[in-house]
Amino acid sequence: MNGGTLRYLGRNTKLASPDWIFTNAFNIFHRKAFEMLNYFTYQNKIIVQIKR
Repeated sequence: MNGGTLRYLGRNTKLASPDWIFTNAFNIFHRKAFEMLNYFTYQNKIIVQIKR
């Protein structure tokens, strides 16, 4: 096995490492949470306007 193959395998395993999966899942969760926060804030603004 030469260095190039080892590097290639290393690059592929890095992609599937738990650390990467955790980071990716966290980013997705963070983005979804942010969208939800914006959505609820938007809904609250509408409710406040209706109450007035």
